[in-house]
Order: sequence, then C-alpha cells, then structure tokens
Amino acid sequence: MMMEYQPGDLKRVQQVSLSVLREFIRICEKYQLDYFAHWGTALGAVRHQGFIPWDDDIDVGMLREDYERFLQVAPGELGDRFVLSSGFIQKNCSDMFTKMSAAHTIHVTEQESLWEYWHGIRVDIFPFDQIPEQEEKQKRQFGEIRFWNQIYIMKNLACPMIPGEDWKAKGIRGICRFMHVLLKVMPMNLILSRIRKASLRYRGQGDLVTLLYDIQPEKYMLRLSDIFPLQEGEFEGIPIKLMNHNHMALQNSYGDYWELPPEDQRVNHYSGRLKFDETDG
Repeated sequence: MMMEYQPGDLKRVQQVSLSVLREFIRICEKYQLDYFAHWGTALGAVRHQGFIPWDDDIDVGMLREDYERFLQVAPGELGDRFVLSSGFIQKNCSDMFTKMSAAHTIHVTEQESLWEYWHGIRVDIFPFDQIPEQEEKQKRQFGEIRFWNQIYIMKNLACPMIPGEDWKAKGIRGICRFMHVLLKVMPMNLILSRIRKASLRYRGQGDLVTLLYDIQPEKYMLRLSDIFPLQEGEFEGIPIKLMNHNHMALQNSYGDYWELPPEDQRVNHYSGRLKFDETDG
C-alpha cells in the first residue's frame, strides 16, 4: 500500500539525500572514480535538473572496478556522518548493492523493515558487471545469482512479505519458513561467496555489462560505449555525471520520458519507518 509522507518530510528526505550525494561525489573525485546517474536520478537530471518531484532517493551506477575501489577507500573518508550497508557488509540487510546512508537516520519500506538491519536516507550505488554475449550463458549467470539471492533472503527471513491468501501464496510462505530452519546450518559467507563468484565470472571479458543484483538484469544491459565517455549534467545545482548515451538508457527504461506519468503512477519508496537525525544542524 502506498503511504503518504507527512507535510514537509519528502522535501527533507531529498535534502538529506543530497548531503549524501555531495559526499559520495567528493570521494569519487578525490580517488578519480567514475560513476554515473541512473534510473530516476538520470531522468530527474534531464527532465527536472534535480529530483523528480515525488522521488525520494538517488541512484548511481559504477563499473565493478570503481565500485570495489570505492568500498575500499570510503570507510576511511566517511567519519561518523555516513554509513555503508549491503548484504556483503552487514549480512542481514535487504540488498546486495551498496547503500550510502546518512548516519542516525532510518528510511525503509514496510518490506525492508522485516530485516534486522535498517538503512537510512541514502544514495543507492549499483555495481555493473560484465556478462557474456551468448543469451544462454546470460540466463545461467542470471539464474545462479537469483537462486543464491533467494537463499540469502530465506536464511535471513522466516516470513518474507509474500502478498495474497490463495494456496500459492500460503505455500510459498510455508516453504520459506521451512527453508529458514534448514538454512541455519549453512554459513552466510558461503552464500555470499557464491553470489560474488557468479557476479564476477566474466570479469575482464568483453564490453557488455548489466546490474546483476536487480531482479531483471536483462533490462539494464549496456555497452561500455553507452556509458563512456561520461557527460556533464546537473542535479539540484550539483554537477553530476551522466552516461554517454543517457537518452537511449532513459528511453529503454521509461519510453517517452519527457511525458509525466499519470498521478497514480507517481510512486516513491515511502517507508514503513522514517527517522531523521534530529541532532543534524
């Protein structure tokens, strides 16, 4: 169910997200790491020169090498104002990709609130990994990552949010509870190592990349020439990097992206839990 922000809260979430973005960009510039706006952030930069009015997070992509270098250097740069989270870091949060959040904040959906670790108001950082040209090999790689990601979820959650009261939904919930008990004996590091191994299988091979940690990686396949050379854009007055073929990527994701969607499709990530850092000046 779509919830509404309290008056002023959406704008406040956006402003905190911008503070995270500024710090993310600072680190990338200091260490000469490439990144690019993606999804609603890329669309907002083009259509609104900032946030889509109803959006409440920021999305960026990085190639795997820059992504991993960022994860190496960022902890020494962030101090106590920002936090990195992912399944690979805390091992008990909802996503494999990294979220860089403002410390002492909470911003999770109702489904994410089922997890032990709750991220804050954030920038989502997505790694793009190399994949094979052959469709059959792609399907095997995507399927393997999807399988181990489901194992990761069931190890963490006895009762994932499965909507519906029909026999199929009840059956899936029963399987999840059963698997949660069985998976107690499986080391978490084994699950994560299988996800990572499958993600990096074609590292250094070819120029086709995608977001393997998305539920539909086939939708986000890009050539390196679609990404580079990066272009200059602006997001709420902040200089930001855009993909070389940003127009093509937006068309693939949104179709006629200049046309605003109907009001009932203007959705965001409104949280089941939202908390601001009240000590932040």
